[in-house]
Amino acid sequence: MIALFDFKRHFHRQSSGLKTAPMRVLSRIAQEGQIQTLDLGRLCDTPPATLIGLLDDLESKGLIERVRSRTDKRVVLVSATDAGEAVAARREDEERLFRKNIVRGLNHGERRELEALLTKLFDGIGDGSGLFKE
Repeated sequence: MIALFDFKRHFHRQSSGLKTAPMRVLSRIAQEGQIQTLDLGRLCDTPPATLIGLLDDLESKGLIERVRSRTDKRVVLVSATDAGEAVAARREDEERLFRKNIVRGLNHGERRELEALLTKLFDGIGDGSGLFKE
């Protein structure tokens, strides 16, 4: 299972040219439209210094734009460019196809069994705090 998700992450990186964190930020910007950097950081659970670095990278690639608010010059607003919207939309399509196709080789009963086993697996993990303890 880990190899499958490593493959997926590698595929996405090749497709978009972005690692997971900047892609997550770009996707959120595309979802929200124009958003304040402070709100974006909260939604992405990303510290301000880290977020600024991610935004610098996305802006240098032409995927986002940053502008100062007209009403409060301390506020920075971020929005996706057309290129950024296209990258985010392509990622969304890839995710949808991945979810659809990953179980394509299973019949209905096998899909239900897999779902039950994965639910049991994730329920057993809980918050994950015990995964690396004896």
